[in-house]
Amino acid sequence: MRLEIHGWNRNGKIFYCIVGLLVVICVFFFLGFKKDIWFCDEVYSYMSANADGIKQNIFFQENQWIAGEAVNVYFSANDYTLNFENIANSLYTDHVPLYFWLLRIASIINMGSCSKWVGLGINLIFYCILYFVLWKFFDKAGGVNSFTHLNVLLSVATVLLHSTTLSEALTIRMYLLFSLFQIVFLLILDKQDMRPKRMIWLSIIATFGLLTHFYYWIWLAFFSVAYLVYLAVSIPIFKKRLSMIGKYVGAMVAALLCTTAIFPNWYANIFINTSTIGYSSLTRVFSRGGLWREFLNAINVTCKFFMADSGTLGTLILFLVILILYKSVGKGNYKVWLMIVSSLCYAVFVTHTQPSSEGRYLWSSSLLLYIAFIYMLMEILENVGNRLRYYWQFVLSLSIADFLMSKN
Repeated sequence: MRLEIHGWNRNGKIFYCIVGLLVVICVFFFLGFKKDIWFCDEVYSYMSANADGIKQNIFFQENQWIAGEAVNVYFSANDYTLNFENIANSLYTDHVPLYFWLLRIASIINMGSCSKWVGLGINLIFYCILYFVLWKFFDKAGGVNSFTHLNVLLSVATVLLHSTTLSEALTIRMYLLFSLFQIVFLLILDKQDMRPKRMIWLSIIATFGLLTHFYYWIWLAFFSVAYLVYLAVSIPIFKKRLSMIGKYVGAMVAALLCTTAIFPNWYANIFINTSTIGYSSLTRVFSRGGLWREFLNAINVTCKFFMADSGTLGTLILFLVILILYKSVGKGNYKVWLMIVSSLCYAVFVTHTQPSSEGRYLWSSSLLLYIAFIYMLMEILENVGNRLRYYWQFVLSLSIADFLMSKN
């Protein structure tokens, strides 16, 4: 007899879900133990959480030997004070505080330690939450229940074990949290249900995202514009259209107001402090020089993260083939199109405003495109009848190819 627990089939879904979770956790720990090189921004994470605005800088002199114990004390938590206000006030350059607040809590739990596992520990929590969020996302693919639990598991595992996802998870920065709040936002969004409770949750998640990284603001802006345009052209009844647009705009305004109440420094970081990346990016928005070159660079870097180092042309052809097939079978989930449009606009913006072309800033957009790709593939294979049984082979092949070609 099959037992149902809140819609979860004990004989299938729970089993596959737990097995998949254990696999991705094992991979995380395997790679986490091998991680032994931090780049400067990871060190800055510990400084922001436990030192800046709290302790006297011990690195103010050149060519001076500093004992290991002093370094450990500087980068770790040494008391149980949260110091959220000091952390926020010290982020006067390019960041918002949520990730550093969470890292501070993790540091307090691991008092006196600045081990890599303090940061990787909170990333592991985000990683596991992302697993369940993606399971829910793919489980609702097409609004049907024809996909086996194994297919959903392979889809989720393919994303979680993708080199870009693992890069986010194993970097002690806010990039995985950035992607998590993007996907949770997409999961909550529902044009058929804009009741106050759902819109409040949407506003809360948007607030968390805005407090995670300034580039989340850029992605959310592009996504919101695309979504509002979609509502404007897809809802035939004027009053209903106006009501839905008003509810969404209201939720986003509420998110901005909450963000301002929690971290008012964001305004100065973008519009006043001329030494910040935010301000310099803003001044380059209207620069026209090299726009076409930067667009091509954005596509090239995004393709690289999409399928390791398989080549821009090959990745583009593969994506376009799936896109055409997706459209030809009559599928048109608006979230998929919004993911694609917002990710591409975001990638071009970041490449245009960041001359150094920091690849890690494109991880989130590349990951969204990859999720959209897998989602489209699932819905395409739903329409080929008995060929669905070959779906897992195709997905597994993608995972193996990405793993073999990845240099991460």
